[in-house]
Amino acid sequence: MKTILAIFASVLLLLVGLLAGGLIAALPIKLLWNYLVPDLFHLSPIGYWQAFALFYLCGLLFKSFTPSSKD
Repeated sequence: MKTILAIFASVLLLLVGLLAGGLIAALPIKLLWNYLVPDLFHLSPIGYWQAFALFYLCGLLFKSFTPSSKD
């Protein structure tokens, strides 16, 4: 029973960490987007939650799934 609780706690901690990392990363993404993109490409500024979604979308699209070999 303790092993199941330890696994559950680890998974929960991982999910909370990923969410916190995304929430922290969204602010610089929003600020950089709103500083550069509207003037360069004539697109509209984005909000905080749009930057949060953009962060995770880019992670899904550009993440490498090839295993790295460490020699």
